[in-house]
Amino acid sequence: MKRLELTPSRNFNYRKGQVQSGDRYVGVRNEEQFDLANHLLTSQKENTPSKSSDSPATIRERDAKLKAMRVNNGKDDGIGGDRVCAFRKGLAPIAALGHKQQPNVLYSCMKPSSSVKRSRRYIAKSPERILDAPGIRDDFYAHLTDWSASNVVAVALGQIIYLWNADKGEAEMLTEFSQTEAHPTLVKWSLEGKFLSIGFSDGSVKIFDAVRKVCLRTISVQMHRTACAGWMRQGILTYGTRSGRIYHHDVRVQQSLIGTFDSHSHEVCGLKWSDDERYLTSGGADAAVNVWERNQINAEEPNSIWTFSDHTAAVKAIEYVPFLGIAGSNMVATGGGTNDHTVRIWNLSTGAAYSSFDTFSQVTGILFNKTYKEMVTGHGNPNSGVRVWRYNSSKGFEHVADLKSHGGRVLGLCQNPNGEYVMSSGEDETMRLWHCWKIDESLKNADGVQSTSGRSKSLTRSDLKPITFQLR
Repeated sequence: MKRLELTPSRNFNYRKGQVQSGDRYVGVRNEEQFDLANHLLTSQKENTPSKSSDSPATIRERDAKLKAMRVNNGKDDGIGGDRVCAFRKGLAPIAALGHKQQPNVLYSCMKPSSSVKRSRRYIAKSPERILDAPGIRDDFYAHLTDWSASNVVAVALGQIIYLWNADKGEAEMLTEFSQTEAHPTLVKWSLEGKFLSIGFSDGSVKIFDAVRKVCLRTISVQMHRTACAGWMRQGILTYGTRSGRIYHHDVRVQQSLIGTFDSHSHEVCGLKWSDDERYLTSGGADAAVNVWERNQINAEEPNSIWTFSDHTAAVKAIEYVPFLGIAGSNMVATGGGTNDHTVRIWNLSTGAAYSSFDTFSQVTGILFNKTYKEMVTGHGNPNSGVRVWRYNSSKGFEHVADLKSHGGRVLGLCQNPNGEYVMSSGEDETMRLWHCWKIDESLKNADGVQSTSGRSKSLTRSDLKPITFQLR
């Protein structure tokens, strides 16, 4: 009887040259397990003679790790190996047929594709806070709210001026005017947030020290309503009137009037200095937009460098685009009234129209955020509310969100010092606080950005610091 179960060296019946019916068994190696085998051979054993044995919990954790490392090789302890160390959501790529080192793919961290688009950020559709504003005047031309660099919101409610401290969440009365006096039509903070200018329906302007709560001086050189204003760093106050004339006052001196501009045929209802104070853009009820250079203030016969007449209704909303043009000072956006309802962007270096789009509603305010490259607009009829727009270099501004909470048209917009929050005032006698642009925590230290909720404030309106001045 032949003993085939023995190796040839021990089989006495083996004859040289004859083919036998069998040979010793050599198991088939699973080539996909080489990396795992190498890991197990080279890794140090945890239970050594000089070390106490592992607890049952530690052994279970170790077995779970080993099980997670194994690829799906047909055994019960295998898992869907395609999920191991996958960086992005979904399955890791399956290796081509015949690939001998599949674990090298599975154990590698995949880099995300550069073509993967960033998901759209969440924009809160509800206001963070709603403030009562009884008695706020429903007037398209008036500017009745403003947010200071010291984080205080000023608002004119009837004959009373209130100050709301955004850090403390508290409101206090600055002053109250009698019913026999002209009513306020304008509030505008100086750039450092210490002085508040208040314009009236009789054309006068009063300047208050908001800290001491005292009126420092009254300017009265004309008798037409004052509805818009802007400050310069050297203490120069510019305001527009119903007569169509723009006045410049150096409030540091007693004889304050230093110049006038006269090119609007109807009321001036929008006014804005660029951050570098090179350009002054004005909008009027005559549907015209005029652009002036600073050196024209002292000119004997000042002339605007550009006049744009593409709007077909009053232009109240004016704001410079911080992420376009040269240092955000030579591109300006203007918004038209009910019969126009368009936003137009102008290049002040060339005088050319950059872009325009229809909002299908009266435009009452425009604000921008440089970090997100977005714009917020306030609207009246027919679709009142606040809207958010995102800038696309190839498509222009695209509508991304509607913030509909007011019970009527939005009268105006203002923005906190670091640009994170927007305050809207409406004819429903409320002021609503919107958290439109959350500050990226990683950019705080790099850019010096401060949170509105903190006690410290950041004068991020411009890189140049405002000059402190004294009124006489």
